Amino acid sequence: MATATVPPRLRKKDNGTPGNGGEFDVDTRPDAAVTLAPVYAGGATREAADARRDALRGSGFVPAVAGRIVGSDSTTWWNTALVRAEYAGDSRAEYAKLPEDFSLKYAEQGYRGNRRLSRRTYTAPGGVSVTMPSVNTIKAFARINDYETVDIPISAVTPNGDVQGWIRVTKNGPGQWAVSGLGMDPATNAYVSETVNALLESRTVSGAFTGIEDIRESRLQRMARIGVQIKEVPDAPVVLSAVGYNKASKTLAMKIGGRVWGYSATSEDFDQLRTNSKPAAVFNRLFASKKGRVQLHACPKCERVSANLDEHRCPPRHKAATRRASKPSRTFASLLH
Repeated sequence: MATATVPPRLRKKDNGTPGNGGEFDVDTRPDAAVTLAPVYAGGATREAADARRDALRGSGFVPAVAGRIVGSDSTTWWNTALVRAEYAGDSRAEYAKLPEDFSLKYAEQGYRGNRRLSRRTYTAPGGVSVTMPSVNTIKAFARINDYETVDIPISAVTPNGDVQGWIRVTKNGPGQWAVSGLGMDPATNAYVSETVNALLESRTVSGAFTGIEDIRESRLQRMARIGVQIKEVPDAPVVLSAVGYNKASKTLAMKIGGRVWGYSATSEDFDQLRTNSKPAAVFNRLFASKKGRVQLHACPKCERVSANLDEHRCPPRHKAATRRASKPSRTFASLLH
C-alpha cells in the first residue's frame, strides 16, 4: 500500500500529501525569490549558476539541470523549477512544460496571475518520496497536449540524496507511461522515474505501491519485462548468428539456427560471448550443456524477444518535440541574481 499521509480533504481521489503553498494559498508572488545559498538554483557552484544565467539570456538551446532542493516554500520551489528547465532556443521545437498556474479552464502555457497549483508528496517503499503536481494534474496536462511528451517539475528525496528538477513524461498506451529524469544521475533517476511510473500506471494512487517492498525491485521487474534486444555477432558461424542480454532479468538470448533461446547468465558471460574472437567456442564451454533454456519469441512491434509475450512490454519511449519554443522563457534568467 502507498504510505502517503492522507489529507483531511481530498479532491478527485488523489491522496498524496499536500505540499507547502498551493492553489488555496494567498499568492503574493514576490519577484526573484529563489534562495541561492548555500544551494544554487542554477548549478552546484556560483560559477555554474552564473553560466546558466548567461545561457538563459541567450537564444540557443539550454538543457535541463537537476540539483539539490533549494527550498520547500511554493515560490522558491516553482522559481527553481523555471531556472532548471530545458529551453529549446529560437531554432528548434521544445516540449510543453507544466506551468505553475495550469488549469483545464486556462489550458494555454504560461503565467497569467492564476493561483498556483498545489503540490503533493507521494511516498514509496524503499525510502523514496516525490513532490510534484498531483497525478490527476499530470494526466490532465498530458491529455490537453494530445498525449505528446511533456515535462513536469519535481523534487524528491531518495537513498541517493535529494534532487529537484524535471521529469519527461509520455503516455505510451493504455496504462503505460514513459518517465525519465532530466539531468539526474542514473541512480537518482531510477528511484524518481520508477516512483512516478508506478503512480501514473496504477488505477488508484492509494494502490500504486501495493505488493512492492522496495521501489528498486519494481524497477528491475519493469526492465525485465521489456525482453532482450538481439544483435548480430560479427564473424560468428551461421549456427550462432545473434546474441543479446537483459541485465535486469539476467537473460542471455542467442539465435541458434532459426530459433532464439534464452539462458540464465551473468553479464560477464555475455561479455565473453560478445567480445571473444571465437564466440562458438565460448558458447560450447559455457552453455552447450546447460539445462533450463527456454525458447524466446519476438514481439511484432519492437522485435525484442521474450519468453512470455503476454507479460512483455515494449521499451518506454518519448516522442520528438513539436511545440514552438517560448521566447518569454529567457526572462527567467533574472531569477539568478
